[in-house]
Amino acid sequence: MRQDLTIGQKVVVRRAKARAMALCQLVVQSKDEELGPIVQSLNLRPATSRLNGLRSEFERIGTALSNLNINHVQYDDQEKCFAYVYPTDPTVMVLGNQYFTAERNGVDSVPGVLIHEASHWQIVRGTDDHAYGDDIYTLSSTLMRNNADTIERIAEAFDK
Repeated sequence: MRQDLTIGQKVVVRRAKARAMALCQLVVQSKDEELGPIVQSLNLRPATSRLNGLRSEFERIGTALSNLNINHVQYDDQEKCFAYVYPTDPTVMVLGNQYFTAERNGVDSVPGVLIHEASHWQIVRGTDDHAYGDDIYTLSSTLMRNNADTIERIAEAFDK
């Protein structure tokens, strides 16, 4: 059942949101020499146009997260997932049970989940969930490019 976040949950989300926006900024400000190898590790060509496109997408993700009102983030204790959004409504994000047990940094982290979900919003990128985790490496380059976990992995590569 969807419900408002508790005070403790809001603290976790506020910190994660701040870190997610910082990670987006790191991607935006990255040099080709830094972003290129990350993109190449995902079996994508690190062409300058692709890298610039990713920077633009991370700029939009950061802006969307900045505009997300913490009071519009909800918790659904029935959902056995990290989170979900409605792609046409960038004002709402719903967090599931797995979100609050996720790592605070690194792969599959709480900031990464926020970035993953924000990438689904049509005003940002409109990504899909073609694969999760290491299964993303089995995707074609076309699907990889439009996969929310790919976007998350790129951001989390900057979480050092």
